[in-house]
Formats: sequence, C-alpha cells, structure tokens
Amino acid sequence: MKSLVILLALAGVVYFGYTKLYGPGAGMEISAAAPLGTAKGLDQHLVKLGLEKQPPTRQSIPPLGFEATATEYLDRGMVAKTGGFKESVVLFVDDKGAVRALIGMYVLPADTQVMRTTPVSNFLVTYWKQLGGGDPQFAPRTVGSQARVFGQAIFARQQLVATFGTGPVQSEWVKEEPMGNLIFYIK
Repeated sequence: MKSLVILLALAGVVYFGYTKLYGPGAGMEISAAAPLGTAKGLDQHLVKLGLEKQPPTRQSIPPLGFEATATEYLDRGMVAKTGGFKESVVLFVDDKGAVRALIGMYVLPADTQVMRTTPVSNFLVTYWKQLGGGDPQFAPRTVGSQARVFGQAIFARQQLVATFGTGPVQSEWVKEEPMGNLIFYIK
C-alpha cells in the first residue's frame, strides 16, 4: 500500500512537472505578479509556435487608458490560405515592461465549428482557459441597427460574446463569422 501511494505521488509530480515545462501554456510565465504572463515568456512562446514577430509600434489605447508598445505576431500562412484575413496575436507592453493587454484575431474556417485548427486559435483557447475563462458561455449580442445609407438597407449583425474576469484580468471573446477576436487586459 505504501509503495502504491509513493508511486501515485511520483506520477503526480512527473505529470505536473511535464505540463509546466512542456504543456500548451508552458513558458508564458503567468503569475500573481504578471497575471497575463511576461513579455519575454509570451514572446518566446509565440515565436516557438511559428508566428512571425512584426516590428513594435507605440500605441495609445484610450478605452483601456494607457499607452503601450504593441508587437504583433502574425501567422503568414493563414493570410495566404484565407485570401487576406489574418490571424495574429498582439502584445501590449507598458513602459515598465508589464504585459497590459493581449489581443488575438482568428479565422474560423467555413467547414468547421472547431476553433483549435491553427497555432493562433489553439493558443487563444489555451490562454483563455489558463487565465481562468474555463469553457466559454456565449450569448448573442446585436451590433448596429437597421438603417438606410444612400438608399441601401444596412442591417444589424449578430455576434456571440463570452466574458470573464478573474482578479485583475478581464477578457472578452467575440465570434462573428468568419472571424473571432479575444482581448485580455488588466483592469
């Protein structure tokens, strides 16, 4: 009996060690001090996924109330496959080096309802869950209203939206065919 307990404890340590070092979110360095992860950890993780790092730009984010350096990580292969739609992850890092927001954009292929089909979409689902989003509960949201512009009818469109907040982390996931967007930020 004692041997079985020791064996089970050892298996648990090996499993948790393996998932920490090699699991889908390994290396993002998410912690209480860095609730969205560290810029270094996320940079290395996204590059390891095969995403192409773009030159950083300085951006003001009025809705969130801060300025940050934005770095986009682009899946060039998806741009070619989808006729111009792009899949990417954008990190927003403040002047102190802290990740303040992360935005991801993905394309949902018409022939599937499964999101985990590309490096970007797989990363976004994993990140959502690691930050505490669990299984998303989507609710419909109507955007815009019916109107006439130059004699043409413009109709409202439907989105599916899921949100969560855990500690300082807030997130919103918006699905609107054929695209989806996720934003994670520190409130």
